[in-house]
Amino acid sequence: MPWTALMYLPATAPVCLLTAGKGAKTAMIIRKIQPEDYAAVAGFWRNYLDVPAATDECVSRTLERMNKDSHYFTFVAEEAGIVIGFITFVEVLSIDDPEGYIKINGIAVHVHVL
Repeated sequence: MPWTALMYLPATAPVCLLTAGKGAKTAMIIRKIQPEDYAAVAGFWRNYLDVPAATDECVSRTLERMNKDSHYFTFVAEEAGIVIGFITFVEVLSIDDPEGYIKINGIAVHVHVL
C-alpha cells in the first residue's frame, strides 16, 4: 500500500498485521495513533530517544496538533494490546523534489528477545 493512502484509513483500521512466524502466539499490529497511546509514545521519546522535555502533556498537545494537519502521520506498533513502538513523519515539498517526500521526525521500537 502506498504511504499516501494511509491518511484515508479509518483511525482504528490496522495498517499491517505481522506475526512472529509459524506457531506464534502474538501478532504485531501497525495502526494510526489514538489519544490513549500518547503517554506510551511520550515514554518512547523520553526513554529511547533521550528527549527529557517530552512530558506526557507536551507530547499529547503536539500530537493533537499534528493529527489536525493532513501532512503529519503517526503510527504505533502494538503487540498483545501494548504499544511497543511508534513512527511519526511529515510530508514535505522541496524545490528540487516538487513531488514531495516524507521526513521521519521520530521512530522507536522496543525489541524483546524471545
